[in-house]
Amino acid sequence: MQVAPARSYRCTYTPLDRDGFPVACDTGVLPFVQVKAATAEDAQRAAHALVGSPITEVQRLEPEGHAGLPPAIANFCAAFDDTVTGALA
Repeated sequence: MQVAPARSYRCTYTPLDRDGFPVACDTGVLPFVQVKAATAEDAQRAAHALVGSPITEVQRLEPEGHAGLPPAIANFCAAFDDTVTGALA
């Protein structure tokens, strides 16, 4: 079994009041937490366990070297980096 590398994710959540109802954001910007996980689903579960609020969005944070590239090319570069790192370890 191969272990997936942990990646950084930014999880945006909707804050809840003490009665469990969603709180409107005055600024229009929702708060977020950053977690490391193998997949986006794992990141969503970890963020929900951490803040106890509904998670509205999960974004994978790309390494600095791949920022600004189209997603398909950035994914290819990230996979190549993981392969090279694994071969050198």
